[in-house]
Formats: sequence, C-alpha cells, structure tokens
Amino acid sequence: MNFIAIKLRRRPCDAPVPGPHRWNRGRLAATFVLAWSGLAVNASGQAGDPHHDSTSPPIRVYILMGQSNMVGFGRIGPVETEGTLEHLVKTKGERPDLLDDAGDWRVRDDVWCVQVTAGNRRGWLEPGFGARPNLIGPELGFGIAVGDRHHEPVLLIKASQGNRSLGWDILPPGSERFEHGGRIHAGYKDNPSSWTEDDPGTPVDWYAGKQYDDFVTDIRKVLDNLSDHTPAADDHPWEIAGFVWWQGHKDQNPAHASRYESNLVRLIDCLRREFDAPDAPFVLATIAFEGWKLDGPGRTVADAQLAVDGESGRHPAHRGNVKTVEARDHWRDPSVSPTRQSHHYNHNAETYLLVGEALGEAMVALEPPPAKDTRTFIPVPDEPTYHVLEGYDPKWQRQIRDGVELARSFWGSYGPAHVFVVGSEDGKTIPEASRDAFIDRYCRWRTRGTGRTTAECLPHAVERFIDVAERGESEAYLSWVEEFEQPEAELVFINVHQWYHDGDEIPDPVLRGIHEYTHVFQKGFATMPTWMMEGGAVFSEGWVPWVAGRCDHDFMARRMNHLMDRALSVEDPDLTIADMEDIDTAPAKVRKHYRELAYDTGAWAVAFLIHQSPSGSVAAYRDEFHPMITELGWEAALARYLDIEDKAVFYRAFESFLKAPRKTQMAVLREIQP
Repeated sequence: MNFIAIKLRRRPCDAPVPGPHRWNRGRLAATFVLAWSGLAVNASGQAGDPHHDSTSPPIRVYILMGQSNMVGFGRIGPVETEGTLEHLVKTKGERPDLLDDAGDWRVRDDVWCVQVTAGNRRGWLEPGFGARPNLIGPELGFGIAVGDRHHEPVLLIKASQGNRSLGWDILPPGSERFEHGGRIHAGYKDNPSSWTEDDPGTPVDWYAGKQYDDFVTDIRKVLDNLSDHTPAADDHPWEIAGFVWWQGHKDQNPAHASRYESNLVRLIDCLRREFDAPDAPFVLATIAFEGWKLDGPGRTVADAQLAVDGESGRHPAHRGNVKTVEARDHWRDPSVSPTRQSHHYNHNAETYLLVGEALGEAMVALEPPPAKDTRTFIPVPDEPTYHVLEGYDPKWQRQIRDGVELARSFWGSYGPAHVFVVGSEDGKTIPEASRDAFIDRYCRWRTRGTGRTTAECLPHAVERFIDVAERGESEAYLSWVEEFEQPEAELVFINVHQWYHDGDEIPDPVLRGIHEYTHVFQKGFATMPTWMMEGGAVFSEGWVPWVAGRCDHDFMARRMNHLMDRALSVEDPDLTIADMEDIDTAPAKVRKHYRELAYDTGAWAVAFLIHQSPSGSVAAYRDEFHPMITELGWEAALARYLDIEDKAVFYRAFESFLKAPRKTQMAVLREIQP
C-alpha cells in the first residue's frame, strides 16, 4: 500500500540515536493510605525541624492565603442558574471529571483540605470548601492539579479572611512606614493605619500586620497538631511544598496600590523564612475585577502582581520559583453569572475553578518532576493470586480470569500480581462475615513486612472496596504497590456484573481483564507515555482475542472503527497525543480529553507504530520494542525501532494518518502481522 502521504522521514544513517499509565489518583492513594492513618515516624514535628523521614512519604503541604476570594464565593448550585458549578457540569456537560460514576461530586481521597481563620471545615477535597458549604474557592481547581501530579498525600491549608489588605492587615514583618498623599502610613505593628504630624489619628483594636500574624498562628496550629485536623499522626513528616496567593481587592486605593509590589516581595520572603522553606515555589493570581476593563489603583495592583513573576517580572531572585497567572481572562460577565457582585467575581464558579487550576498548573510548572520509581514488575511463572468476595457469583471471577489469562498467554507472565474481585448484586448489603474475611485477607497481604498493622489498613480498605460496591459503582484498575521490596500488581474489579450484556460477542469483563493485565506487562518495562500505556491496553482488547481465535478480525475492526470516531471528536484541533505524554503534568484543557487522547487516539497510535515498524508485527513490538524502552528510554526506543530521527517525526506522520480516508486507516489493521 502506498503511504507516501504519511511516510515516516528516516534519520540519516550516520546520525546519532536521540537520546504511564495514568494511575487513578483516588486508587493510587491506597498505596499511601498509612501516610494518612497515623503512622508514627522519627520526626520531631517542631517548627523549624526538617520534616522528612526515609520510612514514609512526607505530606506535601500547600498554604493558600488571601482575602474573600481565596475564601471562595463560587456558587455550586442551583443547576438551572448559569454560572454555578452544577450548571457548568450537569447542564452544559463540561468538566465530567468532577463527577463520579453515580453522578455525585467526586471526592479526592489523596488531597485533604483544612480551612483556618475563615471557616473550620476539614476533609477530603470536593466542592464545598468555600465561604459556605454551597460555595467553592480556588482550592478545588488547585487541589485537582497538584493531586494529579503527586503520589504523596497532599494537604491544603486555607488561611484566608475577607476584607483584608496587604498594605495594612496582612502587612509582613519588616515593612516600614511610608509617606503618600501627605500622610504617613503604618509600618509593621503600627497603629493606626495612617496619620499626619498634625493629626496623630485614633488607635484601633488592630495593628499593621495583625492578620499576617494570625494567619501564621492558625497555620502552625494545624502543622503542630496534625491529628486534630487531618487523618495523619502528629509526628508524621511533612514539607511545605508551596505557597498560593490570591488577594488585592482591598488594596485598590492609591496608597496601598503604590506599595503593593514591594509588600508582595517582602511577603514572599517572610513566608518562606517563617516556615523554613526557602526554596518553596510561590504562585499567585492577578486580581481580575471587570476583566480587562480593570483600571485605576486596581490596575496598579495587577501590574504589581505581574511584576513579581520570575520570568517576565522585575525580580531576578524570583526566576524559577515565583509565578504569576493572569486571571482577567477568567472573568465572567454578570449576564452569565449568578449575581452582579463584581468584588466576588459575580459568584461565578467557573472563574474560581479556572483560577484555581491555573494556580495549580503554575505550581506544577515550578516544581521539579516527581521522582520516578524505576523498579518494574518481573517475569513470574505463576498466574495471579485471586481474592474473591464470598457470596459474589463466581462466574464474574471466571470471566475476569479468562481475560487475564488471554493477556498472559500473549504478552507474557509478569507480576507478582493479585486480583481482587468484589461486587454486590441487586443493591444488597454485603454480609458482615464475607466483608470481614475479604478485608482481613487484603490487609494481611498489604501490610506484610511493612511494620504496619492490619488495624491501620482496615478502615480505608472497607471504604475502597465494600463501600464502593454497595454504592453500586463499578471500577477496574491497576495499582502499583510499591511498599514491598519487589513491587506487586494489584488488579481491582468492582461490580463486574454491571459490565455484562447478553449480546456481547466477547463479554466485557473478559476485555477488562485483558486491558488491566496488559498494564501489568507494560509495567514490566521502563516508563512509557500515557498514550502508549492506555492505547496499548485498548489495542490489546481487540488484538488478543483475535490472535487467540476467540473472534474474527471484524470484531477488532469494529472496535477500532468506533475508537477512530471518538479520536476525531476532540473539540480542540490543536490537541494531539503529543500533549498526552504524561497525564500527571498535562494542563486542564488536555485532561478534559483524557479518554479521547489516551485511550481512543492512543490505541490507533499504537497500531500505527506497529504497522510502521520494520516487521509490522505485534510480537516484535512485544519482544523487541519494549525491552528497548528499558534500555534506551521510550523516546530513543521509538526512534531506533522505527529508524527515524526523533519522536516529532512519528507525531507528524501519525497526525497525517488521522487525516487519511477511513478506508486507508482500516487497511492498516489488516496489514499488521501477528
């Protein structure tokens, strides 16, 4: 077949060879559950001490500070009101990632949020951590961004209060008096806020910087008494991972606006010294009242906020560690908002969500890439160990096992692996004896050799398996259990019966078993991009049954044809699989299309990769390409395997392939060799 239009450009023969699966964060949290369960380690917990210990991952603490818009006034409901979160998600159909399978708000079980100063709510992150339970602030978008990035548990401490200015209430220590407009304005600890030689003013029950001092006191109460505010023990290690700032409304007066930049520079320095975190990233958002119409002292404040940015600002010391995000693009007009209250961004939830996400993405951009666990699963002679809830119909385990064994027969046997099958048919409550026996077996396995007790494991395990099953939710995923010296695979299948349909040529539970065990094989090698990880597993769902003689080639062709339809449905034409190399660091606009880019387009990218290889063989892709990934890294492996210059050549060729006629695309499948 003539592929001139999409032919890969080969690298010159004398040119040098150029140098994962998105773990479900709610599920990955299981590997760190005891970081939240009161595990005692050797850390003093005293201010100024390093909060690190080799035996347990430190909690990543992000401190969020500001005035009322950091407190949060984005309305969650009602669903019929434009500008609320419910309207955005449930009426307009945007941001489906904020909902769980039951259509309820998704609750993160890897990000814990604590309100101090204004509010006292504590809990796993979900909508409702604003000024009232029916409101959100930027913590939601921010927490999603950093939670998706990190494997360690995340703690957000929101220290915020409305009607507070940086020029008076939150004035940082060391700030000196200054003169403006014929008046002397307070320095740190001064009272009142301003005076003249002829008019000394009237002292008030406050002083310059009192809110700064109160914020610090409230934050320290949390860090010094973790068990009172979080699921962690007081002596669990923690580290200040970053600071987040969104404030400025009350500084929209000529005097305070004129000093905003210098006060902000001092605030950044003071907070880092206060919490012994000299290198902690600091991110902030501009004020954005009336969007790009912002003017006068408000414009002065926004300009000052931009001036501290490490890349485009005026402070070289901030390069690589301070980032300002422009929020004016996220202003929403009152006509599409719940209210006309401009100083609270018209209570528009999308504004708060987008500003929070922008702050989170800015934080991620400043942080070093998370350390990669270079360990892999290993070849093993035995099939996985199965753990099935007593009383759940055994046929569901048989179907999962059928899929797993089909995948093992083609990809090879890797592990060690444990498979957990749980379900509750017809909405029945799981009998206590069955529940306890299953959870006890699970926790004995998960805590062996770790020094932890099953009692510490039990509550989370019940929540993770039994509660999910009884709520009627269905899940299938692989967890990487890294606490053991040799990592083990944990394959979880909940409410398998919901996937079964009489008319399916191959039962969907079988395909789920194939998909998840393919990930076990993939994790037997070094890290590969998200699109290759998920796309390879989806490709496997069609390929493995065909080579095993379970179906004809049309079965795979129909599936891949449907995947191409979805791959081409991405609204943003600029998004490609090149944007889906690492879901953990992908921006929100990419994560929005996770399914289409990673799974659907990814499956076709893997098929295209195999077709363009010298042998065009899936077996060679298995036996030759994957070992190259471990030897060279996936980018160099791709270049060598396809004999091209670099990954960019592959991406360009694949994008051309996606524009080819469907008949041409489907012909590729027929030409791939076993």
